[in-house]
Amino acid sequence: MRPPHQDVSIEFIQELSLARKSFCFAPGTRHQTQKLIDRLLGLLFPHFAETLGCGSEQIEGEIAVCQRELQSLLNTVGGIRESTDTREIASRFLGQLGDVQCLLAADATAIDEWDPASSSVDEVILAYPGFRAIAIYRLAHVLQRENVKILPRLMSEIAHEMTGIDIHPGATIQSPFLIDHGTGIVIGETTVIGANVKVYQGVTLGATSVRKKMLGVKRHPTIEDDVVL
Repeated sequence: MRPPHQDVSIEFIQELSLARKSFCFAPGTRHQTQKLIDRLLGLLFPHFAETLGCGSEQIEGEIAVCQRELQSLLNTVGGIRESTDTREIASRFLGQLGDVQCLLAADATAIDEWDPASSSVDEVILAYPGFRAIAIYRLAHVLQRENVKILPRLMSEIAHEMTGIDIHPGATIQSPFLIDHGTGIVIGETTVIGANVKVYQGVTLGATSVRKKMLGVKRHPTIEDDVVL
């Protein structure tokens, strides 16, 4: 029996070898990013936590782990090479988690109050894909504002895979923001969404142009307060 790789050319194998040697990200970057998302959500909401350490020292320990993992990602996929910069960015990010939690609490409360199918805020946080997508977006958006490269987009893509909802981390979305069901929602980079906006499945807030020269130019819709899409 011939070896299964017999028909694979040595030139192709050499090309793969060169690509791996020039690859600048650490192996397992996606898995590490997923772990960071899980840790951050578990820190903000006990609904996502694997363990519930209630003491201040335990919570401080969880924050320290989040900081180390974020700094590691910033050093690779984030494009931040200096250790001082990674510490400062991670510190500023962690300092904004209280604000992010307040925004998300308002999101979850509004979804529960508006959706007749919801029995509680706990159900929204635990079981609603729309809330999970919003939560990951709000975390990624903080990093986007810090001019971190790739990592915020990777976080949003992980949320997309999990929920079917694609929110670019560059979008500006006020709170409360409500997504019902959510499958097939796309919210582009320069989208601006006001407060108390409700979005149903299948909505695309896409660009008016996809030309590369439109980079950094406002090209997605602006949605004002109290709109239903």
